[in-house]
Amino acid sequence: MRQLIILLVFFTTSIAYSQTTLSDAQVREAVNAFIATQSFPQQLDSATSLDAIEASIRGIIYIYTLNFNLNEMDSNLLSAQGPVLQNQYCSNAQLYWYRDNNASMSYIYYTNDGYVADIFKVSNSGC
Repeated sequence: MRQLIILLVFFTTSIAYSQTTLSDAQVREAVNAFIATQSFPQQLDSATSLDAIEASIRGIIYIYTLNFNLNEMDSNLLSAQGPVLQNQYCSNAQLYWYRDNNASMSYIYYTNDGYVADIFKVSNSGC
């Protein structure tokens, strides 16, 4: 009997979760609605500009350009960025929508001469 109750609670919770979580298409629609409110490029600081935001299958992709060319860039410049972004994803109250809807956030950094400097992807699996 106890196993039956545990199974019932599990399936009820799973059904309730799936009913409140947006579909991939709904996540893309919400992300695209946000993107429509933005203009690009956005100069974030002296070294970073946000060039574009795109919707992924189930998330958002931020595309940045750094004010460095490949030869000038310190290879360790972005190494600490991944854990910081994951921590923000997991703990920042303003990002609850992404967590609640199991939507990922990706970050692509380019050098000013067009090379990929780094790519980060954060999601619920890292929380």
